[in-house]
Formats: sequence, structure tokens, C-alpha cells
Amino acid sequence: ITQQTFTDYEIIVVDDGSTADVARVVFAIAPQSRVILQPNSGVATARNVGIAAARGQYIAFLDDDDQFMPAKLSEQVAALQQSPQAGLAYNGYILQDEATGTNTVIPADVSEDAYHAFLKQLAAGNIMPSQMMVPKAVLDEVGLFDPQVKIGEDAELVLRITRTYPIIAIDRPLTIMTHHPGRSVLNGHQQIDDALQSRLYIIHKLAAMDGQIPPTYKRRLLGDAHGVASGQYLFNSKQVTQAVEHLLRSFYWLPFAPALMRFYVRHIRDFLRARSSRQ
Repeated sequence: ITQQTFTDYEIIVVDDGSTADVARVVFAIAPQSRVILQPNSGVATARNVGIAAARGQYIAFLDDDDQFMPAKLSEQVAALQQSPQAGLAYNGYILQDEATGTNTVIPADVSEDAYHAFLKQLAAGNIMPSQMMVPKAVLDEVGLFDPQVKIGEDAELVLRITRTYPIIAIDRPLTIMTHHPGRSVLNGHQQIDDALQSRLYIIHKLAAMDGQIPPTYKRRLLGDAHGVASGQYLFNSKQVTQAVEHLLRSFYWLPFAPALMRFYVRHIRDFLRARSSRQ
């Protein structure tokens, strides 16, 4: 942050129950920062505390393992000032693989009809916080991060913004994010279930807010959510019973998806055969 070409900013660090001496490290690098200490309350609450403390016109988020490129703030501020009707600006990013050291450029390629585009990819996420800059007035209107969403709280906020406002996509990579192979995959029962329950909560919440999600589309989203959970249970955690359960729930909502059924049935069969051969 201290290398930004845009200099009119404040730094607010929320220490959400860390055991490290965060304040000492932060003040050594950026003594002008404000550090807020709180008991562990979850990422949504931590970000909301930072937003409430902010005095600026725009809010940018930075997770502790991400980095801003030097022009990040200046380009997003300029974009939002040129398009004051926009509710959010986001940029492309460089994904660094911690295991291999390789870099992959991920573009920011959605700007038109962003609400429906991001709704379709709800299970995969949409815009990550370190890509975003949001006018504080927009957050005052649409609300902050929803603490009830344990996984995907950023996707839920983006959907609330894009259902009301246009957004700006800056294709240049202005953020560096690190991919942690061991931490990036949902592989525990509780993790997968938390992710699923969060997706279902988001779908029902958005459907109740207005009529932009017709019943047939809602069924598709619910089916997709259970289908993704089925795949995570099967491929990530090898829990066949839960995989089959959510596959059936997926077909309850999406009964006319024979290709999906053949895909999962084949993989479940192959998995059971492989497990049987090892016994």
C-alpha cells in the first residue's frame, strides 16, 4: 500500500483476533495507520468494522496475503470519478501459485449485465475483495457485508451492488493474489456444508428482495448449488454418501440434466470400484 502512486488515502487494519503482534508490524511499515483490535468475529464483521471507521469517499479492501500494484488506487479512483453512477470498480489480477511459483493473469471481463453474469457463477465466486473499490455512499445504501454468510460474503455483497448499480471493469491486473493449494480447496465436511448453506442463503435472500430471479431460474441456481456440493464431497473429501445425497437434491431442482447425472454416476462408480480394489 505504501508504494501507491495515489497518496490521499488512510490505512485501517482490523486485527480479527490474531495471535500475532499485528500492530507492531503495521506501525513499523506504515506508522500513519489505524489498527483496530477485536475478538475473532469473522471476516464479514471485520470488514464492516473497517468500513465504519473509514473517513474516505471510496473503500478498497486488501486481504493479508494479497498485494496492490502501485497504480491500483489511482486507476480505480479515476474510473469512479469519471463514472459517478457506478457502484463498484474492479480490476484484473495476477494469481501467484505458492507451490509452483507460476503467475497467471486473470482479466476483469464482466461489466455488462454484471448481476446476472455473477449470479450464474455464484458457486465459483465473482469478484474478490482485493480487486474492488466501492464508493462508501453505495455501501450506505445497499448495506455492508452480511455476517450470516460464512463463505462467499464478498460474492453476496457484489450481487447486491450489481442488482442496483453498473460497475466498471479495469482489465489491467492491479492486484496480486496468492493461491495456497492446501488452503484453497474446500475438503472438510463442515467447510463444504458452510459453503453450500451460504449459497442457499444468498439465493433465497436475493429472490426475496425483488422479482429479478424468476422461479425457474431460482430452481436452476439451487440445483447448481447442490451439484457443486456433490462434486466437492466426492472429489475433495471422498464422502460418497454426502455426494449422492446432494446429487439427488440437485436433480430434484434440475430434473432435466441427464449429462450431469451421467457424469456424476460414472465418477461415483469409478470411485467405489477403486476403493473396493484397495480393500
